[in-house]
Amino acid sequence: MGGLETTVADYSLTGEYARLLIALLETKGHDLEQYRKLLLSEPEFMRDTLEYLESARGGLAGYLEGLGLSKENIGKLRDRLVGPQARRIG
Repeated sequence: MGGLETTVADYSLTGEYARLLIALLETKGHDLEQYRKLLLSEPEFMRDTLEYLESARGGLAGYLEGLGLSKENIGKLRDRLVGPQARRIG
């Protein structure tokens, strides 16, 4: 599985756990409708986001550089989130 698909699959696991949380919060009377799409972490949402970042900003690193992060700090962030082996990936 490639980088994009691995990220999308990992992201979608969040949705599985979020379904349980949403159900619990709704039984307690919370209205989460406006947050449902974000909380459920549908794979298409992450795929669309990553594809947009790739086409518009040259990937996530390009987006973060545009926000003012240095390449060094982006590398540190990548290492912390996914490990040093990911330095080979965009």
